[in-house]
Amino acid sequence: MREALAIVSTWKAVERRADATVTGKKSSTATLFKQPGTKSEKVKSLAFGAAVKTISCVSGGRDTWCAAVVTGDDGDGERGWIAQSRLDFGKGDKGDKDDEK
Repeated sequence: MREALAIVSTWKAVERRADATVTGKKSSTATLFKQPGTKSEKVKSLAFGAAVKTISCVSGGRDTWCAAVVTGDDGDGERGWIAQSRLDFGKGDKGDKDDEK
C-alpha cells in the first residue's frame, strides 16, 4: 500500500469510506489492482454486483482510484485498488452502462 501512495503522491485525496458494488455491463468484470492504475499487477477479477468496501479514493487528472477491500466466500479480505468509475455507491445508478459517473 505504501508504494501505491508514493505513486499517487501528487494526486488529490478524496475521503470515501463506503460500501459499494461493482457496476458496468452485467457480462463484464472489474479488476482489483495491487496499485492504482491499469499497468499494476492484477489482484482479482470482480463480477458485476460484487460487494466492495472502499477505504479512500485518490484523484489524479482524469482518473480516480479507490483503495478497497473485497471479502471472499472464505471471509478473508483482499485489498487493492479499483477504478471509481466501476463502482456504484448506492445512488440508484446500476445498470448496463459503459460510461459511469
